[in-house]
Amino acid sequence: MFALIVSSIIILPGYQVDGSILRQKYVQELSYYEGSVYLWGGENKFGIDCSGLVRRGLINANLKMGLLPFNPKLIREAFLLWWYDASAEALGKEYRNWTKFLYQAPSINELDNSKIQTGDMAVTTDGVHILAYIGNNVWIEADPNYRKVIKVKVPDPSNIWFRIPVNILQWRQFETG
Repeated sequence: MFALIVSSIIILPGYQVDGSILRQKYVQELSYYEGSVYLWGGENKFGIDCSGLVRRGLINANLKMGLLPFNPKLIREAFLLWWYDASAEALGKEYRNWTKFLYQAPSINELDNSKIQTGDMAVTTDGVHILAYIGNNVWIEADPNYRKVIKVKVPDPSNIWFRIPVNILQWRQFETG
């Protein structure tokens, strides 16, 4: 039985999902990690870093949208995102064509929020940190300075990550639908 399920996931094509629905599920999954301890290299509720947070949010969204209606394509996407670990810097450089560069901004505090959507990400131009926009001028991040996953409303002049240049990105999976 197990072999049949695994074979089905590998062989069956699956189907495209509406990118806006996947985007909504992604934002829900990110919020699950609020308050989790910051742990460099971590990617679960017991410890997570910034790139682990944005990746784990999409992994979970793919799994939850892929398991119940059985969509092998989304299950494969979740596995690949997990298998091919990626840093903030790599995601900022469109690693494995998973992310798409949209534009550069002088800082998150100076960002024109009308140009972004929930689920979009900001990577510092030096590639050190990544955050995700969850709507209503609020960003979520696994912040090494606060040593936990926090939500921050902009503008926030006290948070260093909100005062430095960033590249705005989105997951390519959100382009469908």
